[in-house]
Amino acid sequence: MPLTGESIGRAMRENKQPLKKGEEGILHPIQLSDQEYFAKVWRGKHFDNYSSLSYETEANKTSVSPFWHKVKFYEGVLLSDAFPEQTLRVHAAFEPRIKNEPDKVSFTYESGRPITVTKKVQGEEGVQKKRDEIMDAFYDDHLPSFKPDEKGILRNPDVYASILKIADADIKMQSIFGKILSFQNFREKNPTESLLRIAQEIRAEYPKSSLAEMCESGLVPAHPTFNFIPTKENNEHGPQGVFIEVAIADLDLLRKKLLSTCESEKDRSSVERKIGRYVLFSTLDKIYDNLFISQHKASAPPSLRNDSAVVNEVWKKLELARQKIDKKPPESIQRYLGTLYSELENFLEKETDKDSLLQKISNLDIDFE
Repeated sequence: MPLTGESIGRAMRENKQPLKKGEEGILHPIQLSDQEYFAKVWRGKHFDNYSSLSYETEANKTSVSPFWHKVKFYEGVLLSDAFPEQTLRVHAAFEPRIKNEPDKVSFTYESGRPITVTKKVQGEEGVQKKRDEIMDAFYDDHLPSFKPDEKGILRNPDVYASILKIADADIKMQSIFGKILSFQNFREKNPTESLLRIAQEIRAEYPKSSLAEMCESGLVPAHPTFNFIPTKENNEHGPQGVFIEVAIADLDLLRKKLLSTCESEKDRSSVERKIGRYVLFSTLDKIYDNLFISQHKASAPPSLRNDSAVVNEVWKKLELARQKIDKKPPESIQRYLGTLYSELENFLEKETDKDSLLQKISNLDIDFE
């Protein structure tokens, strides 16, 4: 059975297994064509410059952009191409807030959540049970402390207590699967330097570690103790399993890794095309976040950034830009979208009349150099 929005939705409705809840999403175990998958429904995410913004389950809202599902899709493609045994491939991604109607295509941010689909990690039952006992107990204790505000956004009233719970789960995971999962020496301000240093530390203990190779390829597992699913017991190469959340910290190092396995010009072109897609959607995602993330904050004053018609008009402009520059080099994409973002931000910051703002956004046309 193909992974379509319809087949995924039907499988989610028919699922009888318990759901798994996290801060960013809700995992639905589903089965299609005798394959086990997880459909992740994104209710929020951790932002670069903001704390986590997630909505309560019942709200059917999300803080992520309409480009987020594509970011995760192409990110997953690059990760699994480079490290198929250690990362997850995203097999499908859907955005129900984008409506394809006969006479128009529109985006409505007020209701709906994107979905990404990955295969269930298969491994030795005993070793996965050790991990699940720790992490399931943590989330069962941790998530109820989050309470929705008047907008339905989950807030944590006792951050200190959460830090202690996280630290406790970290220690328990490291005691079983190794302290190399801590990544406590990683520094976001100097990601490449940090990753190469961590790789050296890992190789000092496990010379042939795949985790060290991931670091050397510009990849950093996000909170690895929490996002590591073991497939078998540790061996001479270190922890054995899959990291379900991995960030691309240095795209040039990842490109080098991917190109090193290419045997033809066609293979190299395929790598560059996938990287271009990832850069395109990542940049669009960040632009949307910068323009509209404030609308999810309880302290945000009323403004035209909260208006659904304005959000839809900006989305249409960003989508047209995507179509225009889809196959351009990553450097050109970022330069073009940087200019577009500056113009849109200027309109949203200064214009107070809704009709005038909508007209300005609609008429905005930037030449591609």
